[in-house]
Amino acid sequence: MTDLGLTDLILLSVVCFTIALCVIWLLDLLFQRRISAESPHDSTANEAHFLIKDDVIHDHDLPIRRLTGGPESTPESWQDLRSWLGERFGALPETLAGITGNKTETFAATDPQDSAVLRLSNTRDVHRVILTDPAVPDPLARHRARKLDKAHTRFLAVVDNMPCAAAMLDSDKRISWKNARFAQFSEDDIQCLLQALERLPTEDRFVLPARDSDTARHVQLTFLPNGPSSVLYVNDVSEVAQAEIVRREFVQTLTKTFANLTTGLAVFDRHRQLALFNPALLDLTGLPAAFLSGQPPLTQFFDRLRDNKMLPEPRNYGTWRNQIDDMITSAADGLYHEDWHLVNGLIYRVTGRPHPDGAIAFLFEDISDEVAMARQIRIQLDVRQATLDTLDKSIAVIGADRSILFCNRPCCDLLAIDPDASFANMALMEFLSACEERLPQEDFWGTVEQTIAERKTMEADLRTPDGTALRCRVVRMPGKKMKISFIPHLEIAPKLSTEAGLTV
Repeated sequence: MTDLGLTDLILLSVVCFTIALCVIWLLDLLFQRRISAESPHDSTANEAHFLIKDDVIHDHDLPIRRLTGGPESTPESWQDLRSWLGERFGALPETLAGITGNKTETFAATDPQDSAVLRLSNTRDVHRVILTDPAVPDPLARHRARKLDKAHTRFLAVVDNMPCAAAMLDSDKRISWKNARFAQFSEDDIQCLLQALERLPTEDRFVLPARDSDTARHVQLTFLPNGPSSVLYVNDVSEVAQAEIVRREFVQTLTKTFANLTTGLAVFDRHRQLALFNPALLDLTGLPAAFLSGQPPLTQFFDRLRDNKMLPEPRNYGTWRNQIDDMITSAADGLYHEDWHLVNGLIYRVTGRPHPDGAIAFLFEDISDEVAMARQIRIQLDVRQATLDTLDKSIAVIGADRSILFCNRPCCDLLAIDPDASFANMALMEFLSACEERLPQEDFWGTVEQTIAERKTMEADLRTPDGTALRCRVVRMPGKKMKISFIPHLEIAPKLSTEAGLTV
């Protein structure tokens, strides 16, 4: 009973497996019949059909290659086919899902001379794309030819409008093709270019000689060997060559200018290494040229200056490094400007300025003579001022702008004024008001003002309120200046009339 039951079970399994295979075969046969009913292989002439379901191409009636990507690519989806057809038929839908219910959409070619038509239809959830071209029996071959022709046209347009000239050479270095820019060269220029290839490396510059009224042109030659055929690129770099000449001349001019400067120049790059210096820096600092040529760091540069006693003696050597860091920071901000009083008696004016790309420049200027001269001038001015202040005369100098430029001490005491007490110069009217208040004389000071305005001279005798006799004198000075002075006049008669006598 057990063996018989196992045999029946095996037979039953075989029967079930056979029935399953038959069912699968029947279902596949039915699907193939459905696909055959919807297959594009019953297409008529001048038509090409594509069968698409869920935007995936399941069948097409002609072997098509090179539609989209590489040399052996075929359309696999509606997106591939849309990209291949879209340029000819305009804006096609992104997906075919919108075409339902036996709906058909027709797209005519965008070119009025093109009679091709593209139809998109739907039948039982299967989309059919039909390309019809009445002009030819093979619409896909014509479509491929049109795309190749347009691609070739675009390629020629791109090549002819390249910013450089290009030509293809055969194995004998003869021109087999050239673009529009290369065709602009004369035969003599082409011969010069071909001869230059024999003596120039793969890429180098060459000067085309001037022709008639033209100037010589600088061209960049690039030669790319490629088996039996090679490519020659010729790029006009005349403007670049001219700019390089101008830059070279400018650098030479700057070099000569820096070499002749009496101000020492030291430029440190963004890494704080000495990048540039001029001969004046050697003379001012006493640093050896070999040391500066080694591009020392900024801190080492200042350490050597300190060793050579070319820096002010620091009060605290422990803070020396902090002082250097503060100096660098101030120079980077464009704020460093100090006068160094050295132990040898020299005075250097040091200025730190930022430069592009994080660089810093230090300028060293010997101002010892300038300071000495300024001191000498100051001493001379002080002596002259003291001399004028000890005179018995009261003197005031009036500038061309009718302001008081100078007033000695006797004049200030006489008129009770102090012109130096204010930053602004005292005006002539204010000065004459003080004169009239301290030395009242009827109609006298108006006459003085008119005399000064007309740049004339005058003398007049007058008295102070306490009876002191003075002589007022107005005279011209260089630079449209006028001087008015009050001189003690002891020989005037004891009794003077109230009206001052005028002598013009």
